[in-house]
This record gives sequence, structure tokens and C-alpha cells, in this order.
Amino acid sequence: MMEGVLWGILIPYCALLLWIIQAYRHNRRLSNDLAMEALPLDETDSVSVVVAMRNESSNIETLLDCLARQTLSPRYWELCLVDDHSTDGSKAIAENWARRHPGLSVKVLTLPASMHGKKAAITYGIQHSRHPFICCTDADCRPSARWLELMTKHRKKNKLAFIGGLVRLHPANRLVERLQSLEMIALTGTGATLLQRRIPGMCNGANLAFEQAAFWQVGGYEGNEHIPTGDDEFLLQKIARLPGKPVGFLSHPEAVVYTHPCHDWHSWIEQRKRWISKWKYHQSGMHKLLGAYIGLLYLSWLAATAALILNGYGIVHFAAQCAVKFSFEFVFLYALSKPHRQAVRLLDVLLLFLVYPFYAAYFVWVGSRTSSYTWKDRRVKV
Repeated sequence: MMEGVLWGILIPYCALLLWIIQAYRHNRRLSNDLAMEALPLDETDSVSVVVAMRNESSNIETLLDCLARQTLSPRYWELCLVDDHSTDGSKAIAENWARRHPGLSVKVLTLPASMHGKKAAITYGIQHSRHPFICCTDADCRPSARWLELMTKHRKKNKLAFIGGLVRLHPANRLVERLQSLEMIALTGTGATLLQRRIPGMCNGANLAFEQAAFWQVGGYEGNEHIPTGDDEFLLQKIARLPGKPVGFLSHPEAVVYTHPCHDWHSWIEQRKRWISKWKYHQSGMHKLLGAYIGLLYLSWLAATAALILNGYGIVHFAAQCAVKFSFEFVFLYALSKPHRQAVRLLDVLLLFLVYPFYAAYFVWVGSRTSSYTWKDRRVKV
């Protein structure tokens, strides 16, 4: 009986992975075609890059150097960098960099003392921006050289009000880093597929863009400003509900934004606490449905494992189910990483396959009980 239940959950899961692979490949072909097109730009296509910064003295110059190498002409973009009360000299580093690059339009702003947090910083940056299109990334990220060019082209050609983009973890050498990288591949691939189908699912604040008019039309972060995270997905869901404001995803490898993985297990746990803390505030039916289905899959998997240990589950069925699930997940991760020349190790996927049911259960339990976490040297309540 239980064997049949798990097969009934597993088969649709495998079909979902195949659908994501097919849709992701289709989206990438469209992105490749876009990159080859020569679209004339005018002032209405100009971009304001808005970045919130807190204690990023070791990373901010790298981000600024990446922005200086953008292929989009500087006449079409500006940077609004908002310092969220850094205590490590980040603002002074950014100001010195701006003085050395007078040919670029760079505003280094300070968040007022009465305001704090990423959402407040982004809102403040947008208030001081002058262009109709907003691109956001994080202060510890490294955008590819064609990031702004391809984001602008994608918006212009498809008349999109919101665009999600790919985020990759690099370098990922240690085991803890490689496992995070595999998880990121799965999350961004799923988010890309949903967004390309105009379904407001997942996105990442390290690589997204939206119309400034749409941001103000939905009231910015109004209604969720008290939630420390969710500057990406909550905004996506609000804009997606606007009539005549389509959303989309850009999966071209030359529009990827790179960021560092967490370097140790403790940092990884703290980051995942931050991520999972926003799930209880989601009102999106897609989030709830997808979360419930994946939760059911892993709960059933843990129950089957326990039943197998207690001799209440057929070992042949379980071995076959493990082989099917692992094979589909490996193909899924390999297919989504291959276009970006990102290595997927068989043993890493096997390890993730073995521990992920316990990992998922742990963070669902932790997320439902987390009242605060530490991020950017600041204790945050949720």
C-alpha cells in the first residue's frame, strides 16, 4: 500500500523535472536569439542600478569594477548605491572609487538614521534614481559584462514589467559550497521556468529588474516592509497581479550574476533561516502548492525510510524508487548546469540525494520556530 503511495507521488515529480528541463531549454534558445539582435536604444530604455550595501568593504570594489565593464553604454545607466549604516568603511571605499571613475554616473547615498534594512535602502535608492527601468543586485555580487545590455534588450523586446535573472555560486570548491551550488541550480531553474510561463514563483534579489512605474503602482514594499526578507518574491507577486504588466525571465549565460557561497555550515544554516523565514508570509497559491507537494514528497520519503528499517516496506520497491529519483535529479541538475559550463559531480548529487529529505525537514521545522537570525552583523527579528 505504502509503496504505491510513494510511486504516486514520485512519478509526477519526475514528470515535473522533465517539464522544467524542456521549458528551460526553450527559454535559453529565446535568450540566445535575443542576444544576437541589434535593438536600437533611446532614453526610455535607460537603467538605474540600485544596490543596498551594508558592511561590504571586502566586496564592494569588485561589484563596482564589474559594473564599470558593462557593455551597455554609460549614457544609458546610472548607479544608486545606498549605504545601510555600514561600520566597516564601505561607504568611503565606494566614494573613492566613484571619484576615480568620473565618466560613470554614480550616486553614493546614505540611508537616513530612522531607516534600516534592504527594502528601505532599495526604496530610498529608487526615490533618488532618474531612469524608468530599475536593475537590482547585491553588494557582494559580480554581474556578467552583458548583464545590463541583455536585461534592457529583454525588457524592450518583450515589454516586461519584471524580469528575473540567473544567479550562480562561484567559486564552489569545498563540499559545503558545491552542495549550495547544486541547490541554487535547482531553485533558479524552477524559478526561471515558472516566470517564463508568466507564473510568479521564485526569483533572486541578486539579479532582477522592474519598471519603476510598476514599483510605485503596487506601493513598493508596502504591506511586507516589516518582513526582513522578500524584497524579490513579494515584489514579483505584486507586480504580476497588475493587468497588462507581464513578467519574464532572462536565462542567457552572459547575463548571469555571480555571488559567493557560504563558506561554512554555520553560515549556510543562518542564510537558510533567513530564506525560510519569509515562506510563512507568502500568499501566492503557487508557492503554497509547490511547497506542499515537495514537502509531501520528502515526508513520504522519510516515512518509507523508517518503514524500511522496521521491515514494513519492500526493499525492491524502495531501491527502484531511489534509482528513479536519483537518475531524474541528476539529469535535471546536469541539464540546467551544462549551458553555463558548471560542473556537476556525481558523488555530490548522490550526497545531496541522501541528505536532502532530512535537510528539508529540518529547515521546515526551524523556519516555523525561528524568531530571529543574524545577518550582516545585525540581529533581525521575523
